[in-house]
Amino acid sequence: AEVLRTNLAGVNTKWYFNPTDSKLLGYEVSTDREDDPCEIHFSDYKKDSYGKELPGKILIKYGDKEYASLKVNGRKLQKQFNSDA
Repeated sequence: AEVLRTNLAGVNTKWYFNPTDSKLLGYEVSTDREDDPCEIHFSDYKKDSYGKELPGKILIKYGDKEYASLKVNGRKLQKQFNSDA
């Protein structure tokens, strides 16, 4: 995976991307270097009605424990229109 590291207001984040298709695989967030990061993993990408690929599964971990495993059963995206354009 390709890794992008960011720091904003003391929050360190590592963003993991698939190098072949640039999909976001997940990220790790930590506010303290001594603590384990919170990990969010994305998988099972599927196209929405606009052709955008979004994750169908989201796994959230903290330390060695799984905090939540979410399955996306549906999604609704709305186009936003810019009135200034």
